[in-house]
Amino acid sequence: MNTNKRGNKNFILFIIKKLSAFVIITVAVINIIAWKYSKVALINFNYEINPDATMKIVTALGFLLLGISQFKIKRWMQICLLSLGLLLQLLQLTQPLLPFEIKSGSPITIALFIISFTELLFHKVSTNYKYAIILNSLVYTITLFTLYQFVLNPLDLVALPGFESISWNTAVLFYINVITSSKQILKAAIINNFTTVESAPSNINPFKYFPLYFEFPVLLIITTSLLIHFKIVNTNYAVFILLFLLNLATIASATIFTSKFIKLFRIIIATQKEVRYKNIKLIEKNKYLEDFASITSHNLKEPVIALNNLIEIKNNEAYKNKISTEEIDMMVSDNIKNLSQSIDTINRFLNAIRKGETQNFEYITISKAIESQQKIVTDYIENEIVETKVNLEEDLIFPKVYIESIFYNLFSNAYKYRSTNRALLIKINSSYVNNNYIVTFEDNGLGIDLNKHGKDIFKPNKRFHKTNMPSSGFGLYFTKMHVEKLDGTIDLYSETDKGTLITITFNKDNYESSHN
Repeated sequence: MNTNKRGNKNFILFIIKKLSAFVIITVAVINIIAWKYSKVALINFNYEINPDATMKIVTALGFLLLGISQFKIKRWMQICLLSLGLLLQLLQLTQPLLPFEIKSGSPITIALFIISFTELLFHKVSTNYKYAIILNSLVYTITLFTLYQFVLNPLDLVALPGFESISWNTAVLFYINVITSSKQILKAAIINNFTTVESAPSNINPFKYFPLYFEFPVLLIITTSLLIHFKIVNTNYAVFILLFLLNLATIASATIFTSKFIKLFRIIIATQKEVRYKNIKLIEKNKYLEDFASITSHNLKEPVIALNNLIEIKNNEAYKNKISTEEIDMMVSDNIKNLSQSIDTINRFLNAIRKGETQNFEYITISKAIESQQKIVTDYIENEIVETKVNLEEDLIFPKVYIESIFYNLFSNAYKYRSTNRALLIKINSSYVNNNYIVTFEDNGLGIDLNKHGKDIFKPNKRFHKTNMPSSGFGLYFTKMHVEKLDGTIDLYSETDKGTLITITFNKDNYESSHN
């Protein structure tokens, strides 16, 4: 039952949408038959206005091609039909050159056909609808002028060069065709570029009113033409009423379309804002995922290497008199515990990204980050002497995953590139300068030749010393990336065989003190 109703509804909608095409084809066929059987006088109802006006058979053929091209057929077939129609009109202009006679339409009819076929060809072969709209407007202006002159002063109309034999039927069919072609151009130019339009609710979608807007004038024309043809109403009176109703329909349609378009574009603007917001969030989430990948690959890789080193030390006979098995086991246990904590932190970081809760990361103080990361990397240096001096003017709170990664990389580099000529000394200080919270990390290691490597300091996959310690070449690169993620800046000062000073600057207003 519902299927039948839907099928009937779709059929009726199809008839309404193609009403113009049916009318144009029907009138064209009737005129062709009338010419074949010499009954032209029976179907040209308005000889009272212009007795010399008749629709020629070549004109009827032109309208037949226009009507057929309105149906949903393949683009190449539409282009062939329109090209054939254009050729048919051009042949009328070159009639003296042809071996056979064509009873030509009026010059204005030929001109209107050439413009109409050219307009539709532009529409079919180009996505630039500007020229099609210009040509459509030109046909509309000429056709409306012709209809008004038929009513107001037909003698002045037939006196105009080119308008001598144009018929009322021809003018009306051009009017029907021009509003139909304008519908096709508008729909292609607007609706094909906005998926929001198609998905908009029916009560605000202006294109849902297309059949009514463009086919209502056709119904008025058909009704009025039949009333005149059967002499039910006076010709001039009926045409005046028709033109009045057409203008009224245009005003009403413009009002409906304007209000619907306003509502629709409000939705489109709101949708665009929502899409932009989601894109920003997506970009932000992708950056956090990149951070997750870098933190995971870099920060978990080296603790595993440290564990491998401890196992090798345990199995190495040369170390048995230097360090006890219990001490090695304790260091292994501590490393495993720290590694587990790192994995837990990274998991929480990933969960926060998935849920879009990047503002709710776990936070810790700088002092705790220093303490935890120093402990993780001390296993690199076995039993060597290391002195760490920490002096923090204030202990601010930062996202744990970032601040721990920063200090992990700094400690790791300090231990890897320490000097063999002196005990490693690390100094960490913080202070305030012009409302900036400045953290310095200084070591007395091998240092870096900035004249040689200065431009590559924070680039990925860069190593500035050859050591036996495992190194990815990404430590300073990740450090800078994570500092910038915290809206900070990082600078490095170094001198060969004297050490390195790294300065990190944060805006204090962005972070809370641990005393608050």
